[in-house]
Amino acid sequence: MSSGRPFTDADAQAAKTLLEEGASYREVARTLGRNPSIICRRFPGRGWSEDVKREAARTQQLMRRRGGWIPL
Repeated sequence: MSSGRPFTDADAQAAKTLLEEGASYREVARTLGRNPSIICRRFPGRGWSEDVKREAARTQQLMRRRGGWIPL
């Protein structure tokens, strides 16, 4: 039995739009007030590419080394 509110067509359309605009699963879930897992299940295969994952990891590593500051 599901304890949450149903995932509506309006939720699906909003999630699709946000994902197409480049939002992460987590951002979409936060915006819609949902758990990220429901967004992942409804819209599989929209995660970051390997190139983007590597770049994000590199950026995080630089930020940690520099105390959160990265020169442009």
